[in-house]
Amino acid sequence: MNKKFWEFLKFSMSSLGSTVVDLVLFALVVFLLKDMAPQHYILIATIGARIVSILVNYNLNAKLVFVGEDDRKLPFFKYITLAVFDMLTSALLVTILVQYFSWNETLTKMLVDSCLFFLGFLIQKIYIF
Repeated sequence: MNKKFWEFLKFSMSSLGSTVVDLVLFALVVFLLKDMAPQHYILIATIGARIVSILVNYNLNAKLVFVGEDDRKLPFFKYITLAVFDMLTSALLVTILVQYFSWNETLTKMLVDSCLFFLGFLIQKIYIF
């Protein structure tokens, strides 16, 4: 099979693993904070869950998907920049959609993050690794 296909497949699998971590932690924090912090619980849950999943995803991508560089300092800082942008975009869109349509937070996050997935692959492939 094509090298690009395998690279995308490995990226998809690493993303799936870190997505499971992200969604489980997000749902747990939403459950715990929804009544305690009704104005900010989605943002708090997004940030908390994403910090953990960022570390998982970066390590998987750096070691298994985009193999090639020994020095990982520059790619790490680029990756963190992308991850912060992705996290804030996700939090903003999930908050807007939940407030406007009264959708379930976790399902809405799944939809939003699925859309951001393809953009993240392209940016990581072209600019980060």
